[in-house]
Amino acid sequence: MKLLTKTKRETLEAWKLTMVCGDDRNLWKTMSNQHCFVKMEINGNDVGYRMVTTQEGGEKKSYGVICPECGEFTELPIDAREIPAYVKYHAMEV
Repeated sequence: MKLLTKTKRETLEAWKLTMVCGDDRNLWKTMSNQHCFVKMEINGNDVGYRMVTTQEGGEKKSYGVICPECGEFTELPIDAREIPAYVKYHAMEV
């Protein structure tokens, strides 16, 4: 047997993303406007979701995090299709 490549195990801690609190596409939907705009690095354990109403009247999951500084929900700055399935599976409703 020949070892071709050594890969990292896909874990919630291994998936990381740098983002800014309040820097999301749907900030206009937020009622409170209390975002602190702090830069943070998150991992898969930090990701949660909220159900949001689409323009067509349906519902979809919006993945994001609760900022540890101000407590506001900020949507992830990437498309939901780019979030690994194992991160989505472990996300809890916030």
